[in-house]
Amino acid sequence: MSFPRIAAASLAAAAVLCAFQGRMADAQDAETTERALFFSGADLSGTSAFLFGGFIWAPEGINAAGFAMKTLFGGGFYRYRSGAQEIVGRQVVDSIMPGWRFKLEKFEASVFAGLDMQNHRFHPLDPGNRLAGDHFGLRIAGDAWWEPSPDTMATGWASWSTTGANYSARAAYGWRPAGLFYFGPEAQVMGDGSYNELRFGIHATAWRSGPLEWSAGGGYAHSRSSDGAYVRVGVLARQ
Repeated sequence: MSFPRIAAASLAAAAVLCAFQGRMADAQDAETTERALFFSGADLSGTSAFLFGGFIWAPEGINAAGFAMKTLFGGGFYRYRSGAQEIVGRQVVDSIMPGWRFKLEKFEASVFAGLDMQNHRFHPLDPGNRLAGDHFGLRIAGDAWWEPSPDTMATGWASWSTTGANYSARAAYGWRPAGLFYFGPEAQVMGDGSYNELRFGIHATAWRSGPLEWSAGGGYAHSRSSDGAYVRVGVLARQ
């Protein structure tokens, strides 16, 4: 199966889950439990540009402890150096991961593990990079959210794939002035066998606009190829 078809299958699965959830809500009349969380966003730096999206479906509710299913798909470009040559890599990713959510008062966390599908292309060709082509592997991911006080938060997430030892992790802390959104510092690291990037910046998280919840971040990014700025924006919706 080609990766465009895989992404299309993921989108179709999201639509089926929405329809199934809608039927459950109709059957239960006053039932208002949110069982799906949809997310998407963009991530840009001097050496990379990515778009991503996906959803989490939890039959007991996305704010409750229990089973959850996460699908993540996205793609983009990144630059790195192989000797004196600059290489441009193109990456497409789709992950389907069952998992479990844990919840305790103001703390919640999730762990996921499942199939990871990746496609990499390089220009010019990099004979020393074994990531070229299609790959199927295991992805493990986790996230946590903690509110130590009514107006503060700490959050983090991490992801690792057996394909090329692909990894990414982020940690952030925030204050919520006037109850509007969380604002504070963040740090992130990402990479694989041939590419890595370290980031330090600030973020704004959980700014609500109608049914949507927005987040953004920006700051300094360092990689083997160059130093520069990064910008990230994301949006999510619950249903």
